[in-house]
Amino acid sequence: MKLGCLDKTIIRKISSDISCIRKPFRKIAKDLKISQEQLLGRLSRYQRQGLLKGIMPRLDYNRLGYKYNALVGWRIAKINNRLLQDKLQEMKNISHCVIRKEQKLFPYNLYTMVHAKNLQGLDKAIKRLKNDFGVKRFQILATIKKLKKTHFKYDAEKF
Repeated sequence: MKLGCLDKTIIRKISSDISCIRKPFRKIAKDLKISQEQLLGRLSRYQRQGLLKGIMPRLDYNRLGYKYNALVGWRIAKINNRLLQDKLQEMKNISHCVIRKEQKLFPYNLYTMVHAKNLQGLDKAIKRLKNDFGVKRFQILATIKKLKKTHFKYDAEKF
């Protein structure tokens, strides 16, 4: 997909924080010196092309009370991606889920980032996953301290 200069500028603009105002797209369009209709048209095109998944607020989950987090490595013998994806979509306290190749010293192939308001909630979520998938081997890596928590910043010049 070839992106022009305006496309790169739009992507850079919507990848940063959007003002919490009544008509944020009108302001973005004005900043870009284009009409709101042009901006919304481009955003719709990006969505149809699969470039843009959506635009949503970034919440501070820690301030919302979700202070307990753990990366959990699971060893799942046979991964049915569709079933796995459907089940994980149901679990609202999982933010990340990736499949990776097992390593000799760390033999886990599924990784989830689980969040909860308290330790009991974290344990409950992990036990639910364990039972749902019939997993016997897993490793919980509890978060001790967050060193960096930002979203990926796109370098639109490299598109």
